[in-house]
Amino acid sequence: MERIRTAGGLVFYKKNFLLIFKRGKWDLPKGKYKYGDTDQKTAKIEVFEETGLPINQLKIIKRLIPTYYIKSFSKKKIQKRTTWFLMNFTGDPEIQLIPEKKEGITECRWVHKKDLKNILPKAHLRIVYLFDYLKQLPLYKDYFK
Repeated sequence: MERIRTAGGLVFYKKNFLLIFKRGKWDLPKGKYKYGDTDQKTAKIEVFEETGLPINQLKIIKRLIPTYYIKSFSKKKIQKRTTWFLMNFTGDPEIQLIPEKKEGITECRWVHKKDLKNILPKAHLRIVYLFDYLKQLPLYKDYFK
């Protein structure tokens, strides 16, 4: 089975999280490494490319756990491993989000933490898992109350 490494960001601004809507599911921005790029650089580039948020206004706070999933392309199975980073957006939240339509992204949205309960049932399980993990971290446990 072929394996592909990707990196992405769980981006927040105050009490809001950045989500993308791609191919009928809520997701987080992520993408493949380019030769020579680090995990962190790849994650920031992908957030920028898929949402339009400026790279220089994304601050990496913490590396999160990786997620894995398997995709099938033409009867060939590919395992994707995503390295995730918690990122703080330091810019103006009114900045226009620009979905990368070539990637199948139809919407980018800031979602308030209290509204996640309405969004996550329509998200990939790996994204739900990532938010569950974040809620367990000592620094962020109270953030979700």
